[in-house]
Amino acid sequence: MFYTFRYAEHKGLPTEPWVIRQVGVYHKFDFQTKQSLIILLSAAPDSKAYDRVLRTISNEFQKIEQRPLYLHEVVHSSYFAYWKDYLGAYERILLPIV
Repeated sequence: MFYTFRYAEHKGLPTEPWVIRQVGVYHKFDFQTKQSLIILLSAAPDSKAYDRVLRTISNEFQKIEQRPLYLHEVVHSSYFAYWKDYLGAYERILLPIV
């Protein structure tokens, strides 16, 4: 399975406070050996998802063995909260115009 996942990230610049970034996820699961190969492709070297995936592999390995798609949950949950802040920021800009 391979997909890209887009997420909003706050840059904090006055002219461009937000940017949309993306991360690529490749996951190959061998049903016979129950082994996974997961590759996380990101332009940001120390992304939040990368840090959380490394911590999860170190601390929750049994959970990953029981649920092979668990790391996908970790990647997605790393950025879902940002969308709320992103939409709220643009809502504050657009509502007065409407």
